[in-house]
Amino acid sequence: MNGPIPTRVDRTVKERLLALVDDALDSGWTLTRACSVLELDRSRVWRWQARRGRQARRHTGSLTDRTPGGNPMITALASCCVIPSSQTDARCNGRIVRRGCQADDNAQSGAVATESADRPSWPAPRSLLQLTIRTTTLRSNRNGQAMGKACHGRCYRRFVREREDGAALVEFAIILPLLLIIVFGIISFGLIFNHKLSLTSGAREAGRFGATLPVTNFVMSSDPMREWLDEIAARAVSDAIGSLEPDAPNRMICVAYVHPSGSAPVDKTSRRDEVGGIITYSNQSCFPDDRPDDERRVQVRVGRDTDLEAIFFSMTIPLTAESATRFEASLVAS
Repeated sequence: MNGPIPTRVDRTVKERLLALVDDALDSGWTLTRACSVLELDRSRVWRWQARRGRQARRHTGSLTDRTPGGNPMITALASCCVIPSSQTDARCNGRIVRRGCQADDNAQSGAVATESADRPSWPAPRSLLQLTIRTTTLRSNRNGQAMGKACHGRCYRRFVREREDGAALVEFAIILPLLLIIVFGIISFGLIFNHKLSLTSGAREAGRFGATLPVTNFVMSSDPMREWLDEIAARAVSDAIGSLEPDAPNRMICVAYVHPSGSAPVDKTSRRDEVGGIITYSNQSCFPDDRPDDERRVQVRVGRDTDLEAIFFSMTIPLTAESATRFEASLVAS
């Protein structure tokens, strides 16, 4: 045998080549060395050995090549483009031409007449119209399979994405109430803290104002002490910056001049108390401050109610602020 093994050989040649390879392997040769001497590609030997194994199991001649043009499209092209025998060796290197060409030698041999049982060949088209129809049908089938696979992939990805979206929606529905409670709770707490600061400022500023406001400024009134207390209460409302408006829930304003040791009408303990819009006057202090009895001082106590809102629940919180300032102004005209 001279030269490399042709591209296509019949079953008998394959069996003899495999027998030579088996003898070489039994003699201690390697497969690479045997294929090098025979000028045969190892992949062809492996493929033929696998086909021979299937042949032994199936009891069929699987070493026989399939009829050229096993693919319907290649058969149609081969039927329309028959290559002369003289050009067979030169043009059978390409895959399509190799399977589609009908060599005269193979046409005369029995291998050409054997057809694959699982891939029947199509009859040769009688016209260009039949060839066009078959080509379109084959392409449609292939495109349909490709589109089916692509659609399956897209549908699966869409299904997974929808499941992930559903899981995210459920998680958001679980977290949303807690998030709303936190957000509105923070806002409501900020409003409560602002009211507390306003009440503290109003009580402190009103006490400082009363400590420097002489009672003699109201000597023309029938009751100078009451006028003096009313003036301090009005100053507390204005300095509270909107937290002690008349519509504030449960508004409370208490202003007192405290001097337990005083005996004069304008030097005794006097108290003005307003709760729910009702004003009363008495001779008591607003709150105990543990200061000496001989010390004159001004007491201011303000308060109101505010609500803590958190969407799903609410609670009322009372806010109060107190101040006690030493009285420094004069009680009578100098």
